[in-house]
Amino acid sequence: MTTVEQLTGTGEHAGRGVAATVAVFGVDWPAYKLHALVAGVLVVALVFAFGGTGILAGWLAAGVAAVVWWGGRVVLRPRWDDSGRDHHARS
Repeated sequence: MTTVEQLTGTGEHAGRGVAATVAVFGVDWPAYKLHALVAGVLVVALVFAFGGTGILAGWLAAGVAAVVWWGGRVVLRPRWDDSGRDHHARS
């Protein structure tokens, strides 16, 4: 018989994976998602403030938002998160 055990965070990576959440219209979002959106809006504002084009603003905002989003996700994810993928019961 195969069982799935979930770690309770009592190892060397105990503090990792605890993400702050922000309520957006009553739904809890991880804070890194909100940070990515704010970073994208700030990049658009800065590009337009310095006389850039809309295409440049869009590309730079998308790039910055993606880096902040995925960077925050990687930093805050649990250390060992693949037990659910590897130990599903096969039908």
